[in-house]
Amino acid sequence: MSQVNVDGVDTYSFAALKKGRRCGIDSFGFFLGPSDEGKSATAVEGLPAFERPPDGADLMKSSGAQTARTMAASHAVSGRSQQTGVAWWESIAQEVVAEGHRRGFATRAGRLRATASGSGDSPGPSSVCSSSRGDGGDGANANWSRVALLKARRKVRRGALPMEERKVAWQLLTGALFSPVGDDEFAQLQRETIPQESEEVMMRDLGRTLPLHCLFKDEGSPGQESLRRVLHAYCARDHEVGYCQGMGFIASVLLLHMDEASAFGVLWQLMNGRHYLMRQLYQPGFPLLQKMLEILRSLLRRFLPRLHDHFADLNIEPAFYASHWFLTLYAYQFPVPLVCRIWDLFISEGWKIIFKVAIALLQWEEPQLLNMTMENILLLVKTIQDGKDPEAIVARAMSLPIKERDLFPDTPAE
Repeated sequence: MSQVNVDGVDTYSFAALKKGRRCGIDSFGFFLGPSDEGKSATAVEGLPAFERPPDGADLMKSSGAQTARTMAASHAVSGRSQQTGVAWWESIAQEVVAEGHRRGFATRAGRLRATASGSGDSPGPSSVCSSSRGDGGDGANANWSRVALLKARRKVRRGALPMEERKVAWQLLTGALFSPVGDDEFAQLQRETIPQESEEVMMRDLGRTLPLHCLFKDEGSPGQESLRRVLHAYCARDHEVGYCQGMGFIASVLLLHMDEASAFGVLWQLMNGRHYLMRQLYQPGFPLLQKMLEILRSLLRRFLPRLHDHFADLNIEPAFYASHWFLTLYAYQFPVPLVCRIWDLFISEGWKIIFKVAIALLQWEEPQLLNMTMENILLLVKTIQDGKDPEAIVARAMSLPIKERDLFPDTPAE
């Protein structure tokens, strides 16, 4: 059985799940967290208290006994070191907000609630703290609590985050933590009507999203119902984009780590936040996707010129093999542990890791690819991640000298 150990947690790959050998609590991601018992949530003004989902109700409110059993099993995995890890992220978030208050930066009651007005871009830490990423700022506030964000990014670079830390970490790094979606707001979005065509496509795609994962593989399963609610909420709020194929994979990975309202909040930031702008991937004409494919072509020419020429001779376009890499951030094809490791870095540092992984994998297989026909190349690329250790892939990717300004020339030097 294919097995990967991430921070001491045994997570079974899609190949193992497909064979039906194992489908247990350790492949759920979100449920691998410590118990609430004895944990006191703390809060700074303007920052919500951190609480773990009580008995799984946040993620699957309609799952009944199945969810109760799952969460009961998850509490057996609890440990002091895991709790300390979550507390570390909580302290970083509190440091960011406290520094913002000290400098007179607006709380989520004001500017930090920008998403509620429809702009979709919360000036959370990823967009305000780092002037080096070209995200702007306003005078003295441009670098507020930059040190805290650098700490967070260094932690992400050191290795895969434990599953139970990702809820707070991803909310913090995307800025979703500073413009949280309340249960009432999320429930209101559920009551709004969405176009029938969007709903029909969405319902068809539910069964195609992570189809081998225990949470999502069965029709009407708790995971599918949670996914439907999150996608419905996004479609109800963003009328222009609505629902587009590929979005379900983004939402499903988030649901492995957090409750529905939190997953929706992070999804909104990934789609609309100025550091990600995934919304442009799904707009009519796929403008950002077209740009990403051209960037990948130029990187292929720079780092793998022989392979670039071989692909050109065979008329193999990046769109033939890389579109779903960008549209789903590798979640369509890659095993969950690898996807989550890539997402840690994507959420922390932006698009460059997506390109780095693509080049690293093509570089890994270049000797074989140079001797293949078009048909065999496209077959190999479909399984290019198989048999490779996730950390080895990430290590190769991180070693590539690709800077954000190489991808987007308007970005200031890092």
